[in-house]
Amino acid sequence: MRAAQEAALEFQYRSRLPVWRQRSVGSGTRGRGPMLKLVDLINSDLITLDLQARTKNKVFEEMVAGMSASAKVLDGTEFARALEERESLATTGIGRGVAFPHARTGSVDGIVIAFARSRKGVDFDALDGEPVHLVFMMGTSPECVEEYLKVLARISRMLRKGSAKERLMEAKTREDVLEIIRKVDEEG
Repeated sequence: MRAAQEAALEFQYRSRLPVWRQRSVGSGTRGRGPMLKLVDLINSDLITLDLQARTKNKVFEEMVAGMSASAKVLDGTEFARALEERESLATTGIGRGVAFPHARTGSVDGIVIAFARSRKGVDFDALDGEPVHLVFMMGTSPECVEEYLKVLARISRMLRKGSAKERLMEAKTREDVLEIIRKVDEEG
């Protein structure tokens, strides 16, 4: 009887969580819990295939404006401020044409990720001094510490794969981008 009650309570607890959180809670294998899937955290409305911005600040403005339409971003101005504050600590232009601006802030509910591509490249003060072509922007609420770190690691692993970066540069549609991310998720 006790096991059934515990199972019922666990079901009630999980069913109240957003989908992204349901996957990250639990014992899973080796105590790590089920793997967070990037494709579950990004939707096609937050994908920009022709970023117009040419500077880091303009990238923030353009991407945050799009993300502010998401129900996950509660206050776009505060989110932009949190991104700029995080960027002031160290550049998120990690090199090899990639930037990953991110912030934990109360102006975001859960996790929200946007993707943008610039064919011309953006001066992002990247570590290697090269222009940035691929930008993944992420915001999370303050209580999502574990998920925040897992998503940072997943995107970092994905972007270290040259083939994933090449495919993202060649993607013709938003759906192509989602399919590339889905395949990378499946590869682990």
